[in-house]
Amino acid sequence: MSHFIEAVNGLKFLNWDLESTKSSEIAVLKKTINEAIYAGYRHFDTARIYGSEEALGQVISNSGIARKEFFSNLQSVDNGFGV
Repeated sequence: MSHFIEAVNGLKFLNWDLESTKSSEIAVLKKTINEAIYAGYRHFDTARIYGSEEALGQVISNSGIARKEFFSNLQSVDNGFGV
């Protein structure tokens, strides 16, 4: 799922939810993330359970775009903290 998000400072950016992208094919996942970046996506919604964090970090690092231009959030699942 993707859509625009507006931050409190008024910055609008595209969000990509990596839940819908399976990590079993890492090369395909990286290509998908790279194409999303090329299309203008700068926010990525992920979670450890999706297994996409490492691929996302690698593609962002190799994108040639400053890290400060990207936003990501890591969703937490039951982590033993009793939350």
